[in-house]
Amino acid sequence: MCPDLHSNSAHSSCWDEVEGYLSGFTKLEDNRYSMKIFFEIRKQKYLEALDRAKAVEILVKDLKVFASFNEELFKEITQLLTLENFSHTNGDLHAANIDNNQGSDNDGDHASIM
Repeated sequence: MCPDLHSNSAHSSCWDEVEGYLSGFTKLEDNRYSMKIFFEIRKQKYLEALDRAKAVEILVKDLKVFASFNEELFKEITQLLTLENFSHTNGDLHAANIDNNQGSDNDGDHASIM
């Protein structure tokens, strides 16, 4: 069990638990806002991966589902694997936009999914 689901120090091993908890309230497919939060959780899990093998696993298992919404973003996330120190990206993808072609109704929020 994660020490504190609400703290900023939740480790990547805890993100599955966070997603499981959230799944009790909403599913990824329910609406664009659900998709947005699931994307952010999975992206954070990916960014916190301590090694490339784990990052690739997360990319293939958890983030690939979002590739159909924004192929460019998926390519950008994939390119992070080429960085020398992958796990220290300083959150450069925090403003990811999953639907850059359909406009945004998020008034400055980070990722827009649909």
